[in-house]
Amino acid sequence: MQRKITPALILLLFVGIFANAQSGNQSKYQNRLAIAEKKMKASDFKGAHQEYTYAKTIARGAGMNTDRAEKGIKTALDSLTKTKPKPYRSSINIAVKRKITKKVSNNEIFLPPLNDDTIDNPLPRISVSTSGKTIDLSGRFVTYSPILDKVLDDINYLLINESLKNKKQLSGDDILVKNTEERIFNSDYENEAMRLYDSICSIAPLSISAEKDIYIYLTVASHYGRNLLNVKTQFNKADSVATIINKALKIAEQKDFNSAKNKFSDAALEDLISGYYFEIKDTASMYSHAVKAADMARQALALSPANTYYIKGLVYYLRKINKVPGARLKNDEKKKVLDVISSLINYSDIFLGNDAYIVNLKLDGLSGKSNSSNNFINKIKDNKNPNYKNILLTKLYNKINSGKKQNTDKALEYFIKSFQEEIKSQVFLEELQNQYNSLVSNMGSYDVKEKFIAYSTIVKAIEESDKDFINLHNISYIYVNAKSALANLHSSKKTETDELTAIAHLKDAIEVLESTGLLNYYTSYSDHYIQYCKMYYNLLEMSVKAKKYVDAKKYYDGMTKQFIPLLEEFKFDFYLRQTIAKASVRYGDFAFNKNLYRESLGALEFASFEGSKKSTEYLIRVYQNNEDGLRDTMKLKDYYQRIVYQSDIIKRSTVKAEFNNRIDEINVYLISRHPGYLYKGIDDQVEWLRVTKGGIVDKEDVDYFNEMQVTAWENEISLQQVLDENESVPKNQEITTSKYKKEYDKIQDKVNKKDYGTAFNSYKSLNDTFKKDLKNAINNTPAIEDYIVFLTKYGEFLNSDEFKGQNAKKRAAVEIYGSLLTIDPTNQQALIKKTSINYELNKEKPENLTKYNKNIYELFSYLDLYLSDADFKNAKKIRERLLTVENTPYTKYRLAQHYTKYGKLDFKELLKTRKQALEYREYIVMQYIPDNIKSRKNFYEQLVSVDELLTDKEKTKEAKKEFSKDYSQLAWYCMLNDSNNKTLEYINKSIELDPENKDALAYRPHALLLMGEFDKAKDTYLYYKDMPFNKKGLTTFRQVFLSNFKEFEKAHIFNSDIKSIKEFLNQ
Repeated sequence: MQRKITPALILLLFVGIFANAQSGNQSKYQNRLAIAEKKMKASDFKGAHQEYTYAKTIARGAGMNTDRAEKGIKTALDSLTKTKPKPYRSSINIAVKRKITKKVSNNEIFLPPLNDDTIDNPLPRISVSTSGKTIDLSGRFVTYSPILDKVLDDINYLLINESLKNKKQLSGDDILVKNTEERIFNSDYENEAMRLYDSICSIAPLSISAEKDIYIYLTVASHYGRNLLNVKTQFNKADSVATIINKALKIAEQKDFNSAKNKFSDAALEDLISGYYFEIKDTASMYSHAVKAADMARQALALSPANTYYIKGLVYYLRKINKVPGARLKNDEKKKVLDVISSLINYSDIFLGNDAYIVNLKLDGLSGKSNSSNNFINKIKDNKNPNYKNILLTKLYNKINSGKKQNTDKALEYFIKSFQEEIKSQVFLEELQNQYNSLVSNMGSYDVKEKFIAYSTIVKAIEESDKDFINLHNISYIYVNAKSALANLHSSKKTETDELTAIAHLKDAIEVLESTGLLNYYTSYSDHYIQYCKMYYNLLEMSVKAKKYVDAKKYYDGMTKQFIPLLEEFKFDFYLRQTIAKASVRYGDFAFNKNLYRESLGALEFASFEGSKKSTEYLIRVYQNNEDGLRDTMKLKDYYQRIVYQSDIIKRSTVKAEFNNRIDEINVYLISRHPGYLYKGIDDQVEWLRVTKGGIVDKEDVDYFNEMQVTAWENEISLQQVLDENESVPKNQEITTSKYKKEYDKIQDKVNKKDYGTAFNSYKSLNDTFKKDLKNAINNTPAIEDYIVFLTKYGEFLNSDEFKGQNAKKRAAVEIYGSLLTIDPTNQQALIKKTSINYELNKEKPENLTKYNKNIYELFSYLDLYLSDADFKNAKKIRERLLTVENTPYTKYRLAQHYTKYGKLDFKELLKTRKQALEYREYIVMQYIPDNIKSRKNFYEQLVSVDELLTDKEKTKEAKKEFSKDYSQLAWYCMLNDSNNKTLEYINKSIELDPENKDALAYRPHALLLMGEFDKAKDTYLYYKDMPFNKKGLTTFRQVFLSNFKEFEKAHIFNSDIKSIKEFLNQ
């Protein structure tokens, strides 16, 4: 039977890691509860609710009981429902001339009457009753618009109150009005709010006498419509909302309120039009509602001919029709579709922005004519503006049957024609840039040679044009991107000639980039900065490959000069930051290995700060070995502290973020930070996303990453290692590209049918396809991501129980996981799978695991596996190979950590000379030790193990004092860990080395007491208690004893003997 290997068994972690985390989580949980209870006493119910929620999150993540936190949440919510929250102001920015207050009594909401001088047109009292409750707007509606604004507040209150009762946490700016469409409300309170809207919409038009009033009224009606459409059972109400809107528009037309009318069109009509499509699944309803939306748009156009939402309404209509099979439409309906398309062509400026939806239509299927696409094209060709015509045809060929080579050819042809026309007119420059981007995205049907021709054609057209033309920002953008694409294509061929050609193309691109001011032009577009920063990186990479240090330095300096200042402007732009970090790793490595230590420091520093473990290791070597006359003990200590938390390469994960009611997955960098860093990782990235992109990440996701970060800090490991242990880390496990997904789905079908032989052959075939495609397009990021997912699933298939006992399949799985690690070097799960399978195949022959193997991470995994099997003989062979590959104090430190899990390492075998022992001791003394008693005990155990090797060799008084401190500290942390077998031995050794070590003298009676020697302990306490101590602000031993007892209590060490001694000392 194959032994199951768990990730915890083979990752580089201590056995007690999560036990420590559990202890830390328990403490945090209790602290949060204590804070929450204080806030409850202070009537800060919202704050208490938040703290109880935090406590629940911590407890749930640690697998602890959450009853107390949940009870607190309920109590806080109940208290909140009895206390009306401060109303959220609606998004309507109209000044309120007098303060209006509300009071709550017996489930009634009152709006006090206004002074007579503010009333222009009194209206009847409104009273709406639902389910035994009353909403009373005391007084009268008036024409002054803030009243309607206040009505929105009352509706907010109803919905907030009910949300709290139903434990739906809403807070601050998330509450209603601006985000109404996101909420699904409880039926009782929803009905009350809807009835209130009904009342407003039925009487408000009577009071309209000014533009601001119709604008407010229309806004209320718009929110009303969105609320109705959010309730799945109320689609029929959309028609009444449309009636209200049209009525208001006619009033506006009669009173000639053009300004208010246009404001309304810009603010509300799109919501109502799109609302007709909200969650409608059947095609019949889809069509009828689309027609209504189009008709609404036509009515709006009659009132306001310049209304762009007319066009948008028709485009929405077409989007939905596009989802209806052509055969389902009647002839008159098909005719209407084509009429709409024809009418849109007349709106040339607007059509340019929306034709993407139209040209995706299955025109042949809708019209029933095989040549309808050609008819449409001919209509466009009739346009008298040659450049507009060419741009429109470019877009059309980009979109209709996109991906087909013949259409991409046509799109390229019309793009070049459009470009040549733009030299004359320069009217559609921005649109030309957009069409270039669209053209590039459709080049997937081209092979490498055809892409060469396409990009070369574009570059040639620009270079042969007027020289001043290239200085226009949109044209320089196209030129720089096309040149960069050519460089990547040449670089992928990997010949010396092509490498030189690629460098030439990139140099041209960089020259235009810098001379035209294109970087400055795109100040607000950080995505462009990243793209251009990568050009510098590619030049740097090529120079490194060619071993041209002068060029590499030139491009690295150019990159940092251009882009590092922007890190202040784009304060949280981690995408740009990581590109520079990657370049810093590469250049720092290059310079270091050319022994240019001083030249490498700047790059290594930047890369180290960004999380590169390798760069930190280089810095340690520079400053520790005094390379080039460089030695800095203070910096060394910082690097020793830093390296504990770093991963071998900066890794990404994904979280979901909300952008204006749209949910997207975004990348976050898993940056390990110790508490002294200037920025922490996930928090700053989320803040950057909010500030620069308007994206909101769920607080629970942020809390999850932060909890993992704290676990990493407390256990002296990298964040990556902790996250790899946790199955909750969000990862993309789906193949997205249709070409590969289609083939993969066929494989899964064979697996489901248990046709494993065919599935095996199909896996092999698809793997060959991936490798061929990626060889021709090494920068195809979506394909690379799909390949990572595919290899993961391929490895799982080969290692499944269906092939149990088939070693050939297991060896194939090892190769597949090896391929996965080649393209995703930090994939810990792949490393775990590869090493565990290979171990099972070769554990009787460790030479098969070590021969030619220079990967220290694989070797450490094999070491853990042998140690877990108590096979210390073969573990030693792995250890010897590790030290052959990398014989540094850091490697020895990690070896000691691994052996700690399974038994003490014999340091005599590891440190065979005095020099090695001194070097190693200097290394571990510089380490940052987390402030928890278990980690500190482990640290001092290791330090004392080294001291034992040096005690007889280092006979100076200063050395003995140092060793004495180590022994006494080890004794202290043994007591705090309730591990007292050798405590007295350590104390005696400490006193032997330094009889004046007062800490050791103070610890001696504690050790006796904890070992059950009460009388001896009491005599010792009595002997020392009144002697002077004069250390750490404590003047006598008695004060020290009592202070130590407090630390014992914190560590939960307390018994009747300790109590008796405390009473004796307090006398």
